[in-house]
Amino acid sequence: MAGDARILVCNLAALTVDQRARHAEATHRLLKVATREDLADGFLFTVDPADFPAAELAEWVADESRCCPAIDLHLDLPATGQLRLRIDGGTDVKKFIAAELGIDP
Repeated sequence: MAGDARILVCNLAALTVDQRARHAEATHRLLKVATREDLADGFLFTVDPADFPAAELAEWVADESRCCPAIDLHLDLPATGQLRLRIDGGTDVKKFIAAELGIDP
């Protein structure tokens, strides 16, 4: 792809019905326990591993990357402290992410 142009679509066939349901439930819980910081082209989520374990966050990222391959996902899993998930990308990615996650941009 040239420059910053991305095709922003979800691949609904990437997950089974059961996987999609589990991912939706995990998304809901993640958004409930994480703090969110708005970035110019996305969001930064910070979460306590006691509220949303690192292994579960890594699984969420893996599933999300299969569904939405045009979105950049950056995961920081430090040995101690808060976990950080940055979701961003190029033009219009922030609006797409907000719509996908059901949050206000």
